[in-house]
Amino acid sequence: KMGKFEIIEVAFDAPDTSVELVGYLSIPPADKLKSRLPALVILLHQANESSESWNTFRDELLQSGHAVFAMDLRGYGLSTFDLKANRLRPKNTFYVGESTKFPEDIAFLLGKAIEVHGNKFDTTRLAVIGASVGEERSFGAIKGQVVAGEMTYFRMSTDDTMGRIKSYVGEGEF
Repeated sequence: KMGKFEIIEVAFDAPDTSVELVGYLSIPPADKLKSRLPALVILLHQANESSESWNTFRDELLQSGHAVFAMDLRGYGLSTFDLKANRLRPKNTFYVGESTKFPEDIAFLLGKAIEVHGNKFDTTRLAVIGASVGEERSFGAIKGQVVAGEMTYFRMSTDDTMGRIKSYVGEGEF
């Protein structure tokens, strides 16, 4: 059984001022912490989903003592308020080329979470898990903030038409 955990909404206007970006930082209960500050796991949802699609997994991560940051990518979940039109867009509605802004949006909102709440988790221990957003839009979005040291890399992909699952594990240093 897990004690109460803290969920903090992180919401800021995107750098291009076209949409409000919304994410959620979840901090594990004190009785689950294995160190003074928990490592941060960043969860990036797949197309046609939102940060809510990670709630069950988020709870498992919190149970194991990890902090979690999950955001709604531009056009999904609560990241749908169009600042220029001053209204909500229909969900999953995009302007041409807008998905190319995902890396900038991720780095920006994660940076704001670190700037405002970085005292609640270990900013040197980050893990990124992305579902069908592509490596250039998940890890690539924050690799400029990786601290030198040991790292482990895991990637899993599926080929539904062939019924195959591929996974890769790597270890090394930055």
